[in-house]
Amino acid sequence: MDERLNGHGYAKAAFDMAFLDLLGQKLGVPVSTLLGGALTDRVPAYYSLIVGEPEETARIAADKVKAGYPRLQVKIGGRNLEEDVAVVHKVWEAVGYKARLAVDGNRGLTVAAALHLDRLCQQIPFVFEQPCNTMEEIATLRGRVTHPVYLDESTEDQNAVLRAISMGIADGFGFKVTRLGGLTRMTTVRDLCAIRSLPHSCDDAWGGDIIAAACVHLAATVEPRRMEGAWIAQEYIKGHFDQEHPVVIKQGHIAVPQRPGLGVKPEPGMFGKPVAIYGP
Repeated sequence: MDERLNGHGYAKAAFDMAFLDLLGQKLGVPVSTLLGGALTDRVPAYYSLIVGEPEETARIAADKVKAGYPRLQVKIGGRNLEEDVAVVHKVWEAVGYKARLAVDGNRGLTVAAALHLDRLCQQIPFVFEQPCNTMEEIATLRGRVTHPVYLDESTEDQNAVLRAISMGIADGFGFKVTRLGGLTRMTTVRDLCAIRSLPHSCDDAWGGDIIAAACVHLAATVEPRRMEGAWIAQEYIKGHFDQEHPVVIKQGHIAVPQRPGLGVKPEPGMFGKPVAIYGP
């Protein structure tokens, strides 16, 4: 595909997942086997707490820990820094060491704001996810913050990941399957991270059972001690493409599909008539 069309990783990701699904069905093995082999039969999920008021965010955080989530992502930014600091402190008070925390700036902080938040939350253990917009900004944080820094939005392709590792500016990553161009390319960055013992997540921005299954299959092939979890949109979506074999979160974890391919067989007619058909 790259020889025929440069770029367009999001579109290519769909084809990549489809090819792996078909190959797995043909060979009678799950996609995780094609990606190197599953190291576990279930992977940890993480819950993302949207930007909200301190007390309410802390309440939801406590509820999700009780539900079994081992990791929480706390969204910040787009408001006064004092509110973000208050949210981080309240969530920490509510969950403590019962769950690992990631504070996600979604590129929304200035370098100065990131430094201030880091120092005002110095006694709270968390990873600081993509606090600033560019790699260059994040590079200026090295040696000045006490929390590990993860990259997410900056990982636009394999080269960006390699660049971040070479620059030494990332302690871990939040990887999105479609942003990186599919599962095949994800295995490359997975292996790069393994060489440097860097943790990372395996998730995507949104979607149903198909992308959820893809994320889980890949997550299962990552060394558990470096697996930061898989985020899937199941809690926000009503129903499943495959009612008999849904991809679901139970007690904060997701079972790895064991059927051939992705393990998801959408109900007939669910997507309506195809817009176009190519091939024989």
